[in-house]
Amino acid sequence: MHASSGGPDARCKHCGTKAVGPCASCHEPLCADCCVITDEGAKPWAICRDCDAGGHGGLRRGWWTVVAWIGGPILVLALAVALLGWLAGCDPRPPAPADTDAGAPRVGLADPRNDHALVAAVRAARDACAFSDAGGHFMPSCKELRALRGDEALATPEGAATLVAALFDPDERLRSLAAQLLAQTPRVLSTSPDLAARVLRATREEQLETTRLQMAHALGRIDPVAAGLAGELAELLEKDASNRFREHLLGSLGDEAKEALFDSLTRLAKVDGDAGVRLAAVSALWTGLSGPRHRATCLSWLDRAEHDEDPRVAAKSGYFIVSREQPARCTTELEPWLTSLESRAEAPLREPSFVSALERLADRSENAELDRRAIALARRLARGAENDGLVRAEALQLVVRHDPEAKVLATELLDDPDPRVRATAERATQPKPAPPPTKPEPPRPIPRPRLKP
Repeated sequence: MHASSGGPDARCKHCGTKAVGPCASCHEPLCADCCVITDEGAKPWAICRDCDAGGHGGLRRGWWTVVAWIGGPILVLALAVALLGWLAGCDPRPPAPADTDAGAPRVGLADPRNDHALVAAVRAARDACAFSDAGGHFMPSCKELRALRGDEALATPEGAATLVAALFDPDERLRSLAAQLLAQTPRVLSTSPDLAARVLRATREEQLETTRLQMAHALGRIDPVAAGLAGELAELLEKDASNRFREHLLGSLGDEAKEALFDSLTRLAKVDGDAGVRLAAVSALWTGLSGPRHRATCLSWLDRAEHDEDPRVAAKSGYFIVSREQPARCTTELEPWLTSLESRAEAPLREPSFVSALERLADRSENAELDRRAIALARRLARGAENDGLVRAEALQLVVRHDPEAKVLATELLDDPDPRVRATAERATQPKPAPPPTKPEPPRPIPRPRLKP
């Protein structure tokens, strides 16, 4: 029992005899006969009969006081934190743990199957080289990019697989850089149908137009027959929603693709509704085709030169007709092309490429009658004030180069209102400067024979 706090004369609250200690609950003095022993604590304690009879004389209340004293402040702090979090608009609950499932696929350069050395080099080039947001590509003059282009790993199946994986990376710059690098390794893609199919899928899924244009360069250089993609490429060329993408894809086609997609190219050149696509298809027929395709190519150009409503397409087709080298030269198409151009010149001409084709004909023709007609048409274009000034100036220049009587025409145009025509006429009428006199060579000394001693 506790020692009494009432001093040596303290008396029991119940019987008045000398107390031996206080009640453990109400702290009043008790004697040994009037106390009740309770075992609700860690050890027995003495309490008075009043506390025992009142039902609250045990020690449970003391323990609850301890719990309230310790847990109360903690509960208050927790409620305060929750309230502040709610006022700040955030969830006071702890964040959900990150998904650490080892089976979750990682895409792009994060794919663990990639070539780690090449991944590091690609990321280094991305971080060091300037990126053109407008063009969607890295500047080719960058030192790190030039070093990366020379990496032999690009031409390996593992390197190509790493670059193809990068086409699906969340980083737009990495996707663009991978497409730039894949465009220089078409052989690996052509011999791996799976990789080629993934390049095609990445191109279809790409949302950024500028990045798709970079992918078009890589896709166009793949051999569609070896990769099994001829049908899919033809569908992209003819049905893709972006005319700009189709132009880039047409301009990137390799020789194997041109052979495989020849029918699509001639069809696009003739019937596509976009003039830019028709021009790209006409230009794609210029190189890379085998002998059996030459005749059909010349006929396709002649059809466009005669009938295309866009002057750029018509002029470029005519230029290709007169520029084709032997043995693929479009010899039988020269006369009908010139006839169609003479008819077209009845209306004002605004496209200087028509005169470039005439110049090419005058330089290379082996037919005197065609030469005469070409020069006569150039004279008519130079005199026609309704034609574009650059068309007239270049036509006059053609006459000056090929007609000995060109000074007569140039003199007529010295007062022309167009400054470009006037400048060409002035140059043509100026007398040619006399060549500088040549100094006679000094006489060479006659070598003297050396006499033997």
